[in-house]
Amino acid sequence: MYRFRYRSRNINGNSSWSPVVYIKAATMPSRPRAPVFKTATSTSVTLYLYSSTETRGGEITALEIWRNQGGNSLVFTLLASLPNSAKEYEAVVANHPGMVVG
Repeated sequence: MYRFRYRSRNINGNSSWSPVVYIKAATMPSRPRAPVFKTATSTSVTLYLYSSTETRGGEITALEIWRNQGGNSLVFTLLASLPNSAKEYEAVVANHPGMVVG
């Protein structure tokens, strides 16, 4: 964790210090592995999830599960935001045209 502050200066001297900002040196985590199929029913699919292996300086706080609309659609919808400790996710897929289960 780094702390930064600054002040202005002119011919008459220095200003008071700015408020301190706290910054953690971190970037986005690495891309996680693809989810792996576990089981399926006529209405749901269960996937194994794998967190990123490189945190790159920051704690990974969540895994987001997104699903496309079926087929070759490039439109994805957020299904869930899970704690990083989650190892599986069951996606309900009933009544979604284009989704093939099993």
